[in-house]
Amino acid sequence: RDIGVTEFRRVLFRSREGIGNAFAFALRPSPGDIQMEKGIPYREWFAQQAADGEALELKRLIDGGRGAFRTGDDEARFVRQAYTLVFFLLNADEGGYRERFLEYLQSAFKGQGAATHFEKIFGMKLKELQGPYEAYVRRIAGA
Repeated sequence: RDIGVTEFRRVLFRSREGIGNAFAFALRPSPGDIQMEKGIPYREWFAQQAADGEALELKRLIDGGRGAFRTGDDEARFVRQAYTLVFFLLNADEGGYRERFLEYLQSAFKGQGAATHFEKIFGMKLKELQGPYEAYVRRIAGA
């Protein structure tokens, strides 16, 4: 189905936020060049996420719109958690979630970006993924 401009912007923004930060933190300067080192986390945000006593439920994060990432008390939490979730989905379990995550992104740009669609592609409820995600965040943070 075709999606409206508002929905497209919401999906684009949420995806860009997490993926953009994942790529930004992977840049490493080298003499006369910039190299991309994928799989290297921005540990400061993992540490902040691990210490956060009010982490967002994944459903709220995935269904969050542009305003959630740019306004309100949870703005920093949304941005940080989007990054750690994207990093988790691309790298955890030796990339075990990567293929389904990329499938989700493709379908999101076709208008199926809601948390319920995420659950359909992953074959599990987001509450089931919350535990492995949080354990991964704590492990990367060294907590």
